[in-house]
Amino acid sequence: LLKRRPWMTRHSTNRPTMLDAGCRSKISQWCYQVVDRCGINRESVSIAISYLDRFLMTSAGATSLYDIKMFQLAATTSLYIAIKVFEPKVIDPKFVAMLSRGTYSENDVTEMEMIILYALDWRVQPPTAMSFTRHFLDLVPARSSVDESARDFVLQSSRFQVELAVS
Repeated sequence: LLKRRPWMTRHSTNRPTMLDAGCRSKISQWCYQVVDRCGINRESVSIAISYLDRFLMTSAGATSLYDIKMFQLAATTSLYIAIKVFEPKVIDPKFVAMLSRGTYSENDVTEMEMIILYALDWRVQPPTAMSFTRHFLDLVPARSSVDESARDFVLQSSRFQVELAVS
C-alpha cells in the first residue's frame, strides 16, 4: 500500500506539493458529517484527527502528505479506528470502503489500519480536550455556587471551541 511513488526517488526534482490545511479542514468536516449521520459521538472526530496528525508525522505517514488518495484513506481509517476503540457501535471495514464510493477496498482499509496502528505504536488512548473539561468540572464541588446550567454551558462552549480547533 505504501509502495514508493515515482517522485520519491533520492534525486527527484519534480515533487508534488504538500497538502495544505484546507485538505485537513475538509476531511475533518467530512468526518463530522459521517458521525452525525451515524449517530456517533462527535468526540470520535477529535480522536481520529489526533491519530491522523500523529500518523502524518511518522515516516510511514509522511508520504500521505503528498498524495490526496493516501491522505483520504489515512483519515477515513483513523475515523474507523477511533470509532472501533471508543464507541459501543462497531462499524465494518466494508462500510468504510462504501463511504469512499469505491475508491478504497475493505482490504485497503484494514491494511491502512495496521499501518497506522504500528506507526502510532498502538498508542490509541489520547487525552482529549473534552475529557479534560469533564475532569476539570468534576473538581468543582457539588455544593458550590456553580449550578447545572453553568456546567452545561461550560461543556457546550468547550465542545464548540474544540470542534473549531479540530476543523
